[in-house]
Amino acid sequence: MKKILCLLVPIPSLMLSLSALQGSTKLAVTTKERYSEQSEYPNYAWKSSNIRISPKPSNTGKEIGIVETPGIKPLGYTKIGDIKVFRLTAQPVEQTLTDGAATHHQLLHAMKSILGIKALPTKKKLNGWGYNGSTPGPTIELTVGDKVRVIFRNELPEPTLIHWHGLEHPHALDKSSERNPVLPGETHVYEFTAYQEGTYLYHSGCSIAKQNRYGLVGMVIVHPKQYEEPVDRHIALLVQEWALNSQTLTPNTATNQFNWFTLNGHAAPSIPLITLRQGERVRLHVGSMALNTYPLFLHGYTWTLVGTEGGPISKTAQIKGATLHLLPGTTRTIEFTAWNPGTWPLYALTRHQSLSHMTDIPLEVTPNGGIFTLLKVVPTDPDAPWAHHSEATTEEGREFPRDLLS
Repeated sequence: MKKILCLLVPIPSLMLSLSALQGSTKLAVTTKERYSEQSEYPNYAWKSSNIRISPKPSNTGKEIGIVETPGIKPLGYTKIGDIKVFRLTAQPVEQTLTDGAATHHQLLHAMKSILGIKALPTKKKLNGWGYNGSTPGPTIELTVGDKVRVIFRNELPEPTLIHWHGLEHPHALDKSSERNPVLPGETHVYEFTAYQEGTYLYHSGCSIAKQNRYGLVGMVIVHPKQYEEPVDRHIALLVQEWALNSQTLTPNTATNQFNWFTLNGHAAPSIPLITLRQGERVRLHVGSMALNTYPLFLHGYTWTLVGTEGGPISKTAQIKGATLHLLPGTTRTIEFTAWNPGTWPLYALTRHQSLSHMTDIPLEVTPNGGIFTLLKVVPTDPDAPWAHHSEATTEEGREFPRDLLS
């Protein structure tokens, strides 16, 4: 039985060594042999002229559940019997990382105050790959016990597939193990049951050294059937890193020297601000398939780590913190109550990650920001004097939950 080999390193010269590995028995054929009709293969073009790019599914933004992914449109679903049906399409995307506008006054002022730099934003576009028209792709939202069907179409110029990162599923679902990716222009159906509560990822499981860096990643959030304590806001944030230069719009996958850093596909000052209402219980679902570690710091708060890509953490093992260390291929779910009104910076503590495209110009001036945004907590009573959470109550007279506060 012939199989397509999904290369982990997208270098065309490796095709030669691949055929040598097959030996005289020729147990496998190269992707090039199976997919020779695309003239640009194996040059790894960004886009194929032979494949029409589909619009976003008509149910985008409908039946979206409760998770917000700032800057990324949610993914709706339809139901066939008791099965939730989602549609995902891997396709070339043109995305604006920064819009170049100098109108983000509040965020620009915070960057100058915190980082000691004056950002002179420029417009930066990216030709990458994503799902349903964006990178990262839309967040898939499920509940434990859901039966799921994902209709996946490949509109890239090369084979790809989806790996469900952290989800426990039958071996047959993991097509990367079978070395049998979805060819350009073809469709594949993934079906599984959501058994685990938690925050997970989906991303390419094929030629990952290229395809993940091109932007093929998104988040999967699985809710329990009922939360032990109600959560008012769920917000998904995904870290990405890019190697870009001024001459090209496509990422450079031949280097690990990344110079653009984004949150939900945008760099400061174009990252959407997060607005909360005082007293809301908040969960931040944060994920990364980047190669580097990202220390993310939120001013004004300590939080409780309630989950990882392995699922929920029992209450006796939960820890508090103020700086979140996000490792490659991980997710972290943190929870806090928005008791402290004000506009609070959320950013990467490593200087080159909170900025982007750093140059040799004076350090006090930079063209753009990186992972830096603001979390605005609107007070319930603007005239009320500030009070520490150990003394404060909500407007309903309910005390803030002590287990989520230090």
